[in-house]
Amino acid sequence: MELEMFSFIESVIEEYDMHQATYAYAENTIRSYFESICAVPGTSVVSVHTRIKTRESLREKLLRNKFYLHFDHPRDALMYLSDLVGVTIECQFIRNEAEIYNSLFHHFKIDGSGFSKS
Repeated sequence: MELEMFSFIESVIEEYDMHQATYAYAENTIRSYFESICAVPGTSVVSVHTRIKTRESLREKLLRNKFYLHFDHPRDALMYLSDLVGVTIECQFIRNEAEIYNSLFHHFKIDGSGFSKS
């Protein structure tokens, strides 16, 4: 079982490596979109940062959450991840967080598969 677990994790990492260009494109697109909606004059947004989950972080998450027990195919494991590409929006003061959080809901709608642009 242990060999199977590590084999699955390595297969997921290989799949991840094959799609790095796609993840980089998604990261740039997401960053550009959030920068544009946060560039409203008078907003308290200081900066927008994005990141792609590192190989090491991915490996740790796969082990910690026992993905090898829940997925048969490496692509399914990657598709399940909700944080493969992450966004951080920095604001001036803690009191501005709720304002920014609430303003984001004007740009997205919730459908059966999650959030999408309005």
